[in-house]
Amino acid sequence: MGSNPIDRAMKLAHPTYQQLLKDVPNIKKYFTVELLNVPGEKHKLIKCIKHIFADAPLLMIMAGCHGEEPAPPLAFFKNYQRIAEAAETHRVNLVLYPLVNPWGFSRNKRLNRLGFWNSLICRARSFYTRP
Repeated sequence: MGSNPIDRAMKLAHPTYQQLLKDVPNIKKYFTVELLNVPGEKHKLIKCIKHIFADAPLLMIMAGCHGEEPAPPLAFFKNYQRIAEAAETHRVNLVLYPLVNPWGFSRNKRLNRLGFWNSLICRARSFYTRP
C-alpha cells in the first residue's frame, strides 16, 4: 500500500488475503471449498460451493472485484455460516467467489496487478453486453 493516509487507514481497517485464508478450515464446515490457481497470479481464487438440492436453482455470487471495496468479501467471511443456513432454508444451491481480486484487495486497488480485470470470473460480469 502507498503512504497516503487513506491507504494507511485501509491497511488497518481490514485483514489481509492471507488472514482471510485462515478462515477456510471453518468455512469447510459449511461449504465445499476449492482454492483455484489463476494463471500468472500467486493468490488463489476461493470458490465455496453449497450444492445440496438436485432440483433447486443455482445461485452464483461474486464479491471483491474491486479491491478497494472490502465490505462484500468481509461480509462473506463474517457471515458464511448464516449464508449456508439461508441456502438450506430457502432451498438454493450456491457457488460463491468471495474474493475475485485478492491482489487488489491486498493493496486497496480497484483493478488487478495488470491494471484490468484479467480474471475469467470478472469478465463474466459483462456477458450481457455481448451479442
